[in-house]
Amino acid sequence: FADANGVDSALHLFEADAYFIRGDWTAQGQVSVGKHKNAAIAPDPVSGALRDASWWGLSGLAAHKFTPRIEGTVRADYINNKKNGGGLLGYTGYWDPLTGGLSDNRNGIGVDPTLDCVTDPTIAECNKGANRMALTLGASWLFNLSTTFKAAYRIDRANLPVFLDVKSGTFSKSNQMFGASVLVSF
Repeated sequence: FADANGVDSALHLFEADAYFIRGDWTAQGQVSVGKHKNAAIAPDPVSGALRDASWWGLSGLAAHKFTPRIEGTVRADYINNKKNGGGLLGYTGYWDPLTGGLSDNRNGIGVDPTLDCVTDPTIAECNKGANRMALTLGASWLFNLSTTFKAAYRIDRANLPVFLDVKSGTFSKSNQMFGASVLVSF
């Protein structure tokens, strides 16, 4: 198929999922391998031609109901995404050496933005994307049949400094988030 810009693009994706639920325990896992033609973040440093993105990843989740209304969850994710500057399914970022757009500094995908890849894109590190990992700890409380309160804390890590600290304007190899929500069903 062709993307929105008319560039020939083919996607190959293989995923395997497994789960086990027994009483108060839940375990889930996923393995993913993908390749997306002409979708890598970093183009060829000499010709500027689009290159293929390829990745593989693992995810695992364990949950336990401490009571019928309170559940704790732990999730771990890893994505190996270093080839050609990185790139993932559904990721629309693209490195443009003329504008300096190097990575997705919110999600930690792409080339190390602290390098001067605009001046010399042939530097080997300018062609390597970030490998990412995340650990999430969560809890949920079923308040009543229609309302659930949830909270989660996530630590993101990468092998490159791809996370932007908006306060200081610097990049780091880690990021932390806390989220809370109320789910109402009717």
